Amino acid sequence: EQLVEKSQHTLYTPGPVGDLPMHMVFLLAYGHANTPKMLQLGKKLIEEYYTGDDINMHYTSDLDTPVFKHLDFRPEDSGKYTGETVLHIAIVNKDLETAQWLLDRNASLESRATGAFFRPTVIRRRSKRARGVMKKLQKWVQNRDLKSEPFMKERLNLEGAFPAP
Repeated sequence: EQLVEKSQHTLYTPGPVGDLPMHMVFLLAYGHANTPKMLQLGKKLIEEYYTGDDINMHYTSDLDTPVFKHLDFRPEDSGKYTGETVLHIAIVNKDLETAQWLLDRNASLESRATGAFFRPTVIRRRSKRARGVMKKLQKWVQNRDLKSEPFMKERLNLEGAFPAP
């Protein structure tokens, strides 16, 4: 029972770029030597765990992390792959059969992929505000005033990682 609860938590916990296991299985299927078996595994995963509207679960923003929440600002873009669904992945890979299979299970045609990856290159360029965001993050991580101490300081640790007792 605990194993089932733990696996269900894992199935709905976004990975580092906002992905869910169902996204990863389909991404890995295309270009894999065993594509049909990987797609079969992805379909089985959806049928057993992502029923109903769960099939429309999309990549969440990889920028929605505790670090950004702590700094009290929202970055201008919505993350790298935000909004991408399994249907998008099938369409990009020109897999009509899987796309139809997903549509037969009520995959939404109205989902929008809004992440930076899906925008034209001109829009992806860093703005002055984005550079300011990185400076705030650097200031917080290094715990220092960037104006009075503009360069990173290094310290030599002669005792190593494990000091002698």
